[in-house]
Amino acid sequence: MCSLHAFHCFPLPPDPRPLNSQMTDTQQLETIRTTTLAQIEDIRADPKPTYWLDGQRVHWQEYVESLQATVDWCDRKIFEAETFEIRSRGI
Repeated sequence: MCSLHAFHCFPLPPDPRPLNSQMTDTQQLETIRTTTLAQIEDIRADPKPTYWLDGQRVHWQEYVESLQATVDWCDRKIFEAETFEIRSRGI
């Protein structure tokens, strides 16, 4: 199955919907991050050349970059969810 992304055809990432509905947002982000990192590792272990298929360019480096952007987004969201500040004043 392909996903049309900026005129490139890439395999779709795993569907996050089967995730346990009892998982917190942070747990879901961590699962997405882990899954995406595994995809990056698989692609880098067996790199493919850029090629054209039915008029669509398949550029694996751009796909890896988009996966890395997903990991970076998850990192930011996890950091935001875990970072908070409480201001108080002693009397």
